[in-house]
Amino acid sequence: MKKTLPFIFTLFFIFGISERIVAQANYPTSPEAAELVFTDLENFLEAYKKLGSGADSVAILNQYYFDRASVGLKDFIEKHNLTPKLIVEALGEHPEDYDKIERFVNNIDELKIVFSKTMVKYSNVLSNATYPPTYLLVGANRGIGQNSKQGPLITITRVLDDPDLLMLMIVHELSHFQQVMHMGFEKYVALYSKPDNMLGLCLREGGAEFITYLVLNRITQEKALKYLEGNLIDM
Repeated sequence: MKKTLPFIFTLFFIFGISERIVAQANYPTSPEAAELVFTDLENFLEAYKKLGSGADSVAILNQYYFDRASVGLKDFIEKHNLTPKLIVEALGEHPEDYDKIERFVNNIDELKIVFSKTMVKYSNVLSNATYPPTYLLVGANRGIGQNSKQGPLITITRVLDDPDLLMLMIVHELSHFQQVMHMGFEKYVALYSKPDNMLGLCLREGGAEFITYLVLNRITQEKALKYLEGNLIDM
């Protein structure tokens, strides 16, 4: 890792020097004000308890989960074409994962404490960071973490038993949000659509992974790091 860090730091530095052009809306700049939004989990759990033999699962999920969606969940639904039918299919394929959501919600206060401490660590790494809400969501069991205009969006079914990985995903996506604040949302999103843009993607993802490492001493893509260290040519 030691020989890799200077390289990643260079990428992050180059990527982060853009002028801070995005209005910060009303998002706080204090880590103590960072918010973990889990209302969508509570709504899903209410719907989940109503599912059963003979129930119209699609209608129930629409009424109790989709129709009550937070702005984060609405953004996620639009970007990933999430539908009640997809969730019903995932429930049928992986019921054991969805069964764990109630315990997760019941222990949310413990997670909030860890989240708050992590945000303070984050501020020690990036003193001028912005803290949008982080939305915990239920999707079609795909384990997605992504940045959005609303803040980090994290689906939880793949990390219900791994709070460390969940926090890694949150920090990684929060780091992407800082990139958005510097370069603008349109330019940030455009990195995905440009052809032959491996360098831009490396700058974007490498920067987020570097900050994640500084905050938590781990990264989300440890397999990629092992590959890099095994194939990095000394200059």
